[in-house]
Amino acid sequence: MELAPTKEFVGKTLKELDLINRYGIQVLAVKEIIPRGLILIPTGAFRLKDSDALILLGPDESLRKLQER
Repeated sequence: MELAPTKEFVGKTLKELDLINRYGIQVLAVKEIIPRGLILIPTGAFRLKDSDALILLGPDESLRKLQER
């Protein structure tokens, strides 16, 4: 699933979000719009911008919950 980060995710690192432990969801990649690029398997130190898009993998129910936030 591809998902734009919510307002509460922007400015936080992937480690701070801890999606794997909170939702069972892994971040496979981040599509950066500015600067244009694709970061495969980003580290926990990656800080999200409002122009990023997350590419996620996880159980359908967990992805739905995250999407509804």
